[in-house]
Amino acid sequence: MATLNLIRFEQFLAIPTEDIAARAQFAFSHSETDELHTLAVNGEASWDLYHQVNNAQKADFIYRNSGQERGWSIGFIREQLGRTAYRHYSEGGEDIHEWISGRLFPKGWHIERIRSQKDPLRIIQEVELAFSPETDLEELWKQQRLEFEQEGIELLQQFPDNQFVQDLCFLPGDQNMEVRFIISAGARRKELIFPIALRYEPLLKKLETTYRLEVTKQRSDPDKPLQRASTEELQEALTALSFAAKTYDRSEGSITAYMEMKTTWHMKDRFKERSKKIKDSATGKTRRILKDKLERTGGLLDDPRYGKDGSDAGTLEDTIEDRQAESPDRRIFLQEILDSLVDETDRKIVHLRRDGHTQKEIAQKLGRTQPAIAKRLKRIRERPSR
Repeated sequence: MATLNLIRFEQFLAIPTEDIAARAQFAFSHSETDELHTLAVNGEASWDLYHQVNNAQKADFIYRNSGQERGWSIGFIREQLGRTAYRHYSEGGEDIHEWISGRLFPKGWHIERIRSQKDPLRIIQEVELAFSPETDLEELWKQQRLEFEQEGIELLQQFPDNQFVQDLCFLPGDQNMEVRFIISAGARRKELIFPIALRYEPLLKKLETTYRLEVTKQRSDPDKPLQRASTEELQEALTALSFAAKTYDRSEGSITAYMEMKTTWHMKDRFKERSKKIKDSATGKTRRILKDKLERTGGLLDDPRYGKDGSDAGTLEDTIEDRQAESPDRRIFLQEILDSLVDETDRKIVHLRRDGHTQKEIAQKLGRTQPAIAKRLKRIRERPSR
């Protein structure tokens, strides 16, 4: 089988480059070219043969898709593709493999790099199109960026069940892989990062901090890759970003604006579902507090709060907008506690609390400090469960 493949490849290369019809009969499958690569690795075929076939196939593809319209010949395209140089060097603690080849239009260079770091799971691949310094980089980037972004989105949508495509385009599961598409002109450069999630990492980290969905103070480790996201907020933001990518349509306009808007809206909605509006007694402004935090009354609602000038601003429970202390259920609960109390001060505190007074007001009436009232209320609350 190997001999048959080699004969076919050699026959293909023997056909004049301009004879497109004859060359088309020798269209090779990916498995055949992969086999030729394996043969070269094992020393059963020459690398020269592999590169010639590879460049010939690329030339045919370019010729059919755009070269013919621009008046390029197969020979010219193959000559350009064949101008490849290889470099291996170290830079900033990275091991870099670099391949440089002549690019067809506009005049410039096509550069591919693979950057390896100390972490074996972190790999950075770069594809750079380097043009002459006088090139209008801004105009060129507008077109190229849109093409790069659209291609990644379309792949995600076309292959929703293909894990390889999902890993490559959105976020790899087991390897911290990063692909950078770069356009450069002299010292100027623009770049677009893939997978998509890495490109939006600053937004994801900002949403994680802005819309906290858990009472826990655990935050993600900035040194950990997104694949190892440990917080519910970050996981939720990643899910929202993925959904936005899979639902984007060209009619929506800017891909970046759409992705950021949809992800942010999702996080806002989740935060609203899990939180409750309260009025800050110190500033008079309304803000949201997680419902879980409000339910954990073992000190969280009774913690003293202070204004900007350091003055006593009551407690979080004092500021709850719906005045839970005035609800029928709350009054019954307080009455049950009151009936079980012996200490006169404790009874006065519960009486005042039942009548709707805040901790700050109770402290003023009894000549105590607000923190002292908070501690007594906490102890009183725990009493019925003993």
